[in-house]
Amino acid sequence: MKKHEVLIIAGAFLCVNLCNAEIEKSSYKPLDEIKRSWEDFKSKASSAAEAVKKKASTAAKSVTKSVKKVQDAIKKTSSKVSPETDLSKQNLPQKQAASTSFIYKIPVISKFVNKYIKPNPDVVEMLDGIRKSAADWKAENGILSGATALKNLDFQLNLYKKNPAYKKECSKLRAERYILSAKMLEDIDTYSDDKLKKLEQAEALSILKVLKYENDIKLYESDQKEAERHKPGMIGQQSSEPDVGAIILKSAGFAVSTPDLDHFQIKPIGRNAETKGSLAEKRATVIEAILADLNNQLKEKKLIDESLLQEIKSLLPEPGMFDAHGSSDRAYNLIDEFNKISKDNDAAKKQKEGPEAAKKATKKLEAAKMKLEMFMQKLGFVKSSTVEGRFDNKAPKHAAHVVQEILGIKEEDFRKAIAKDPAVLKKYLVVRTADDGTVTGYALKNPKTGAEVEVGSYKEPTKEDLDHAADDKLDKIIEQQGEGCLTRGGSFSILIAENSEAAAAINIGAMQADPSYRGATIITASNFHGLETVHKDDVYGSIEENGNMQSVKFSDGLGKPVSGYYRDLTQGPGVALSTPAATIFRTYFKGCVDNPDDPSKWPQRPDGKNQDTNLLRDFDIKTQNGYVISDINSLKSLYQQSAFAKFRLAVQDGVEVTGGAVNGGKHTEFRDPNQKVRQVFVAALDVGPGSTFKPKSEEERQILKQAAISVLKMSYSAAIKAAFVQGSKKVVMPLVGGGAFGNDPAWIKEAIEQAMEENKAYIHAGDIHVELNAFRDQKPDPENGKAGTDYVSSYKGLVQSFGGEVRRFGTDTTGQVVTKVEKIEAALTEPITST
Repeated sequence: MKKHEVLIIAGAFLCVNLCNAEIEKSSYKPLDEIKRSWEDFKSKASSAAEAVKKKASTAAKSVTKSVKKVQDAIKKTSSKVSPETDLSKQNLPQKQAASTSFIYKIPVISKFVNKYIKPNPDVVEMLDGIRKSAADWKAENGILSGATALKNLDFQLNLYKKNPAYKKECSKLRAERYILSAKMLEDIDTYSDDKLKKLEQAEALSILKVLKYENDIKLYESDQKEAERHKPGMIGQQSSEPDVGAIILKSAGFAVSTPDLDHFQIKPIGRNAETKGSLAEKRATVIEAILADLNNQLKEKKLIDESLLQEIKSLLPEPGMFDAHGSSDRAYNLIDEFNKISKDNDAAKKQKEGPEAAKKATKKLEAAKMKLEMFMQKLGFVKSSTVEGRFDNKAPKHAAHVVQEILGIKEEDFRKAIAKDPAVLKKYLVVRTADDGTVTGYALKNPKTGAEVEVGSYKEPTKEDLDHAADDKLDKIIEQQGEGCLTRGGSFSILIAENSEAAAAINIGAMQADPSYRGATIITASNFHGLETVHKDDVYGSIEENGNMQSVKFSDGLGKPVSGYYRDLTQGPGVALSTPAATIFRTYFKGCVDNPDDPSKWPQRPDGKNQDTNLLRDFDIKTQNGYVISDINSLKSLYQQSAFAKFRLAVQDGVEVTGGAVNGGKHTEFRDPNQKVRQVFVAALDVGPGSTFKPKSEEERQILKQAAISVLKMSYSAAIKAAFVQGSKKVVMPLVGGGAFGNDPAWIKEAIEQAMEENKAYIHAGDIHVELNAFRDQKPDPENGKAGTDYVSSYKGLVQSFGGEVRRFGTDTTGQVVTKVEKIEAALTEPITST
């Protein structure tokens, strides 16, 4: 047994043993938190370090992109807003404030910027409307309304307080916030203990938030001082302009003394030590009532939401906060009671989630066992999986017979049945629908056994469609997580094998069947019809005669039989045979998406009957069987400015994997209905020796080159966008067009680099980990004029920029293997404690 084989098997056994230990100990703690591999740790540490370096450039790009959306948001915002409307949940011009406030922190710039930057009248009108709404609030409107009005004032102040253009508006907002909070505190002071104890939870929390103002009576003064420090042209000086906020406070009856900002004071009417003490006691009463409700909830076996606990924790008094009013013990008791509730809730959560966690651990165990079996298959130690309950037990295991495995009928007989009556297709197709009847996806079934295999949904979106969908999703993520999500997630790694034996570890079929790639987006180097043909007239399949597979040309007008795929050892056919049901769907059923009632239009047909998918159809470029048949001059449209909007790719989401590695005719069957991936089919122009393009001049050579590069750029960029829209966390990326199609490695590198940079925000926000499956370096071939390609050196910059790693397979020395195996053995003997 070779050294790398020892490591693979030992690693798989480690996974199995850890899962077993999880189940035996009834631990609910996630497996990956108990044992994390050193490779994973190194990758995450590298990603975190690199994220800091990319923060500035990513933020600048986001600001530029957001300008138009900010302007639209301002126009749509009403100038008069009800205090009951929670503005923090609306699409307000947050990005405008974020994109300009940093300028005023630079003294040299801030001295001049006020001369040219004027406040936006729409924003001024909006802020004035919000301020007036808060000013009109009356006690009878209810505590919830008042608390929401305060929240809105705080929300706007956080957006605009460091932007000098809105200094006066923010000063007014601070004054109104202070007046409103003072008014509410006085009203709360009239509440009896009995009334406080009977408050609804939402009202009680609102009162606690209002009472927080009591603990920072100089909130207005401190904010005003901070605003002065950011005033353009006044760095290190104090303003001589009258404070409009102070004027508002005086008109409301507050005594304001402003000889200078260092001694700025507000003296509220009727606020004294006795009032403060009363409010402190009322705060404690409200907290006691809330904690009593939480205790009752636990007694009723109901878990407390973690976000609610965090909110209450933020509103608890600090130890000793009530000392001045003789309530120190009461404050400590509240904190102790909250901690007890939080602990009891954790215990209840563990007790409730324990059995569910055991189920998850069981699933992990099954996945680990299956992964181990696959590793063993790759190394030739065991035969293919059995297929009880999944396929016809008599189905042959040759890769040419995947149609029979899925549908229960030989492919040649299936095609004859279609030619006789296309309606026969209906009995093999299952349509998945939502409650409202909307089609959500498809499955193929074996009518004999009833076994079904999911093929997911199928679409052919343009890059423009994906741009809009990706932008909409990004906006929602930013709204939920803030701008920080644009810099912290995702990575770029390279997978490469040092020899043919190690290449089995990154065989695309095996990767699709690997549970760690469940839900990943697999970018597939295909043709412009989403199928795997080797030339425009390729309709060759395979038929078994006397135990031998014979290559046969089919003349029934349908597309290339799937039985012919196994002879092609490139990436596209590997993807197709690992997910044969999806491939069968694209070959024989794809037309049902647009023509559900006419089965005659379902199969792809390269025979001129307008049923041959053409992903370049919006460019008026003709294709046949996935290959361009238009002349070279027609390719100019592929690198025009409008090309990116019209470029299409095929996307199949929710594809069930039923095959592993395919090595020639050897086909590894796989059975796990939960193992699904997402597939994106792209293509490159064929510019290799076998290409139909024969440039006759330097001009035509340049046209072909520019068109080929443009197609690569559009393909990679659109595929990453599709992965982001689909919600994938992993993307497996091949070197599209780098084989027989003759695309220069430098073109491919340029396209990948541009796609990564263009989609940087999506990669980070979506936490997408891109893996370039370079397979193997191209060694120099002087006889054919090939210099060779060192992919690790070529893409090292992307790995460093995005954070990631270079994963080499088959490079371990004997010492490294021994060290790693020793670590695995040590891990196996460590006890796993239950939490």
